[in-house]
Amino acid sequence: AFAAIQSSGGTWPDGTHARPGNVLMWTAEDDLADTLVPRLMRMGADLKRIHFVKQTKQSDGKPRPFNPSIDMPALQAKARTIGNIVMLIIDPIVAVMPGNRDSHKGAETRSGLQPLLDFTETINCVTIGIAHLTKGTAGQDPLERINGSGAFGQLPRLVMFAAKNDAEGDNEPERIMVRVKSNIGQSGGGFGYHIDAAPLIENPEITATRIVWENPLDGTARELLGNAEEDKAKLPKLEKAKHFLQSYLANAERPQKEVEAAALAEGISGKTLWRASKEI
Repeated sequence: AFAAIQSSGGTWPDGTHARPGNVLMWTAEDDLADTLVPRLMRMGADLKRIHFVKQTKQSDGKPRPFNPSIDMPALQAKARTIGNIVMLIIDPIVAVMPGNRDSHKGAETRSGLQPLLDFTETINCVTIGIAHLTKGTAGQDPLERINGSGAFGQLPRLVMFAAKNDAEGDNEPERIMVRVKSNIGQSGGGFGYHIDAAPLIENPEITATRIVWENPLDGTARELLGNAEEDKAKLPKLEKAKHFLQSYLANAERPQKEVEAAALAEGISGKTLWRASKEI
């Protein structure tokens, strides 16, 4: 979605317009022909401005697969010849780490990522590195949930999380993108979105997905992620919320904000409170 918006001069989720430019993409996760290109087409990307990084030449002139851990200087030289590079996407970011560096050690991670930082500064573009979260870390400090050393969350100017929304309730987005950290603006907030799948107009035999952005979200990253990731199967939380409501409202009605604040002080999130109120 970001590559499509950037390449076509489209509109960001907040309504601002992108400056059109060339985008470099390297991925070890998805196939270009059956996944990435169809998605870009559905989201209105200017494919002439999307450049997939696939190979580099060895000293003997023979091609080999691009390796982001050793080939960033070569990519920097190629980026200069293409010109007007405004975005680089690396998926996954951990692939930039050389094999002799430990991605779970801060100093080694910083050193390993330095060629990527040099590329970003020299070419003067946005670099997006995609990372995964450590399993079983829901509810913890968001930056501490990124798989690997803390440097993966400390080095970027901006960190965003995408999460599937397990919360129930009216007008809840299917998924959310949350701003976890920002060194160049405020943190918190985000946008809801959903994934729409449909056959490509250009080739109906291929079903491709696109991101459909929805309304902005308010709240801290921890609150938004906590609400979205609540496990519906955790009945004790729900039962606690039901007991709280029945006790707190036993004698009289109270303003909603007052109820929510009192529940939060008891460790009950707004989404759990909402589900409890619907059930009782």
